[in-house]
Amino acid sequence: MSRRHPSSLAHTVRFSRPQVLSLSVLTGTLVLTGCSGPGSEIDSSGTAPTDVSTDVASSEVTLRMFDGAGLTALDEAQIAAFEEQNPNITIELTTEPDEVMSTTLPRVLASEDPACIHRVGTLESHVEDSLLTSLEPYAEAYGWGAIPASQLVQYRVNEGGVRGDGDLYAMPSGFVLESWYVNKSTAADLGMSEPPATLAELETVLAAAKEAGQTPIMVNNADGGLGHVYQFLLNYYMGAEATNEWIFRTPGATIDSPEGIQAAQTLTDWIDAGYFNEDANAVDGQQALGRFMAGESVFLPSGNWNAGPIQQNMADNAGFFLAPPVEAEAAHVAQSNAASPFGIPANCKNKNEAAAYLNFLRSDEARQSALDNGYLPLGEASEASAQPTTEGVLADVQAAFTQLAEDDGVVDFVQNATPGLQSNAWTPEGQGLFAGEITAEEFVSNIQAVYEEEIGR
Repeated sequence: MSRRHPSSLAHTVRFSRPQVLSLSVLTGTLVLTGCSGPGSEIDSSGTAPTDVSTDVASSEVTLRMFDGAGLTALDEAQIAAFEEQNPNITIELTTEPDEVMSTTLPRVLASEDPACIHRVGTLESHVEDSLLTSLEPYAEAYGWGAIPASQLVQYRVNEGGVRGDGDLYAMPSGFVLESWYVNKSTAADLGMSEPPATLAELETVLAAAKEAGQTPIMVNNADGGLGHVYQFLLNYYMGAEATNEWIFRTPGATIDSPEGIQAAQTLTDWIDAGYFNEDANAVDGQQALGRFMAGESVFLPSGNWNAGPIQQNMADNAGFFLAPPVEAEAAHVAQSNAASPFGIPANCKNKNEAAAYLNFLRSDEARQSALDNGYLPLGEASEASAQPTTEGVLADVQAAFTQLAEDDGVVDFVQNATPGLQSNAWTPEGQGLFAGEITAEEFVSNIQAVYEEEIGR
């Protein structure tokens, strides 16, 4: 079948308590894999800020922030703390769903008056197009060298267009992890007394749920959620290194391989077995979250950006665990990166004030807000100023971060390979797969074709 184009456009169940987290250990895994293939020559001097100052106390300024819709709670908490410390600066937040942002980002970054605190996507292309401000002068002025280098390395781009080296172009507000939420009481009724150790154990619970007349997995495929489940499988079948190579556009990297097809076939088998909500193609992320919290499914594939509302609504009945490996005792692999990597657009008219906000993300208040909302904070989580929680699903999330760090299993998100890949491939092809319109082989080859088209290969 030819490639299609879009129409437009995360009883008793035992979960370990978190250890004190060392974010430098977690993000250190990205140092080894966070480089893409060489791109065009980049001259950062054209986007370096002038008149750099850390004194913004007298500035009466309104800044706009542009971020993904799933980060609203974290953004609002950090904005409130920043405005309390800086009453002369007001920040207005605008959010869009990720699949919308992926297509609009280059255009809004290039506008004459962009939001000065802006989530950035595929960093290399934005830097190559001179859309972002080099943060190196602010790094020197504010002393950002004190931040563990491993936490910022993936936001550096050198003159050859290679990520992982060169000038700094973004600052993370916190760090995310995507895996599986579980309704613990329902899972316990199905015989799941602890997180599954293998993929086969997970499939046993899925089959039991279906047999009991329940919805095993609630997925939001109106906005491409099935692709996230595919990545859980791809991470293990293809491996962390090869998956990251594909995301970072390493020459010759492909998911159109026996391993990539095997992951897609497993996903197809789950669709055919009825393991997902029947209306998945009409359900978006917020609907899926609400229905899971209402008890309509056993599992929800999603990330820690939803940990806050899940804990608030489900209390001790919700759990979170890493996607299980294919083989017992194998290292865990899961997708993780910045909650929001914030950059300053080159056309921003208030760069000093925007940089003051990026510097604020290092503060005790911002770091604690990150932890309170289920994210890892910028800087060392072992610092006394940021205390990991020891209760509820947030504790499970933090324990999962610790396990992932120990297993050296961090991969980026597959939709980050190119700016348009989510809307042009993952969402429409995932909907076609769910509807039975394409096979596992076509799903993989179609996505690979869009990927190669978008990177100009």
